[in-house]
Amino acid sequence: MGLTRGTLKPAELPPRPRRWLLLATAAGMTAAGCTIAGYGMTVVFVPEDLVFLGTDRAALDLLNPRLVPLVAHDRAGFGGAAACCGVSPGTPGRRGHSGRAWP
Repeated sequence: MGLTRGTLKPAELPPRPRRWLLLATAAGMTAAGCTIAGYGMTVVFVPEDLVFLGTDRAALDLLNPRLVPLVAHDRAGFGGAAACCGVSPGTPGRRGHSGRAWP
């Protein structure tokens, strides 16, 4: 008892708007990932981070000199992963064949 061809209902949107929505989502995720990675490699901490921690960067350096580079590495890695998650659906969305159905 499995699904047979023709039993699934088509989506409400035609293929073109679905493709543009996929590309817009991919572009947004890629931009967000690049922004996060950029902050992680340069500034490391946004002001809200330091307010939440109740300290400043110099105090964190005194606590452990490896802590700030660890956070920078973590932010840059997360930003890179988020950017990759944006590129992944964006490439087939941009290069996909128009004649094929989009699920």
